[in-house]
Amino acid sequence: MEIVMIAFIVAVETVLFSMILKKINHYNQAPKAFLTVFLACVSLIMIVLGITRASKLFFNDKGMFLTSLITPMILLVLYITFLGNVYRDSLLQNFSMIEISEDVINGVVSGQLVSSILAVSCVTVAFCSNFLMVQDKALGNIKDLTISPVKSNVLSISYYFASLFSTLIICLFATVICLIYIGITGWYLSVLDVLLIF
Repeated sequence: MEIVMIAFIVAVETVLFSMILKKINHYNQAPKAFLTVFLACVSLIMIVLGITRASKLFFNDKGMFLTSLITPMILLVLYITFLGNVYRDSLLQNFSMIEISEDVINGVVSGQLVSSILAVSCVTVAFCSNFLMVQDKALGNIKDLTISPVKSNVLSISYYFASLFSTLIICLFATVICLIYIGITGWYLSVLDVLLIF
């Protein structure tokens, strides 16, 4: 459906371009200036449509979306299970001469786990969302998009921003889950402190 909409917009733009070009043809250098403005507008429209298309495809593909959504939660469980004790033992060993409350130890360990999870999630989720571009090239869908009078870097920009948008949404969800985990383990940040982070 999006490809039909893109083709329709390109056809309408081409007709409008031809009509306006015929009217301004007798002015000196006007056709070149108009062509530059026209192609810039087409490029911006294609970027917005490409971002919309890629974002819709990412969030409608249940396998890709759920994989990128579940990955941070699986990592959180694995990190709590295996790395939590390692971080705790390391902290207690390095600060054995200082009396530290259990809440602070839990908070520091939880903060280390969360920072590790969010660092890994930024890469894995971006990898999953970039897989859409690979699928388009492998299945030949990219040919439908390159028939328009737009450079290939415009399509690359739209894939990049769609990936950025999808990754940002999933990572914000992972951040909320991680902050809930930190709240459960005994960290002393208030809701206002957390909101000031963002």
